[in-house]
Amino acid sequence: MENITLSQIGIYNTQRVTDAQSKALFIARHRQFETIMNSLKESVPDDCPQHHLIVAQRGMGKTTMLKRIEVELKTSPWNERYMPVLFPEEQYNIQDLSSFWLNTIDALADLMEMYHDYNTVEEIDNVVKNLERILNADERASEAYKFIQLFSGKCKKRLVLLVDNLNIIFSRLSRDEQHTMRALMSENGAPIIVGASPIMINELMNYDAPFYDSFRIQLLEKLSLDEISAIIINLAELTGSDEIKNALNKYTSRIKSLYQLAGGNPRTAVILFRLLSRGFSPDINDDLEALLDDLTPVYKGKL
Repeated sequence: MENITLSQIGIYNTQRVTDAQSKALFIARHRQFETIMNSLKESVPDDCPQHHLIVAQRGMGKTTMLKRIEVELKTSPWNERYMPVLFPEEQYNIQDLSSFWLNTIDALADLMEMYHDYNTVEEIDNVVKNLERILNADERASEAYKFIQLFSGKCKKRLVLLVDNLNIIFSRLSRDEQHTMRALMSENGAPIIVGASPIMINELMNYDAPFYDSFRIQLLEKLSLDEISAIIINLAELTGSDEIKNALNKYTSRIKSLYQLAGGNPRTAVILFRLLSRGFSPDINDDLEALLDDLTPVYKGKL
């Protein structure tokens, strides 16, 4: 692929990259990616779905993983069996199960618009308007899910719902709604959920919880120094920054020190690459402060 620029490399909004860029930038986490893809490969259209949950701290690559799975499922031969539905990273408008299904339908409309299937987009818009007229939330949720399954049957493709921050969604559902969703998600031919969460979700871990043992957990641990270096080298190649490879060898000890202080976080690797592209400071403390400054939004988000 053609070289990419620094501004095209996402630090926080990794979903905005193109499909080609997503493939090129995906260097780490291949083992977890292959585990999920192999599970999808083994699945058949009408079996009981195996759902997956990616758990890791912020910046560890959850959103990047979801984007990479979406890109793969849009290519042949995957796209003959599956239709990936990538949700926006934040879904704070979810209040109950019906709003989750309505968000799913909205995501389907966005997907059809991307394929320039405007007739289907118009059909989905009309369905949403009719659903919004249903005052009873349980009935609205039921009818919305029926449409989702009808849509899947019409396309002859199984939906794979790629849902970031699944912990927030589960926390918005009542206990009864969680049980309802678990029942639906356990039916043969139901959509497959590949979710991500910065924390382990209680609704999955407690023995008496509605979603207990319904998700296969994929933990994203911190990357090794070699993996961090591989990401930086890959970014240098993609941006045509050959001089950064030389800087990587020149400042090996400093990168090791920053790695020990900042941890094996893929987001940190991208920020380290930006530091290298600007040039390290004579004082490592200045580089550490610059790294912390770039990570300020993460800490503010935690607070």
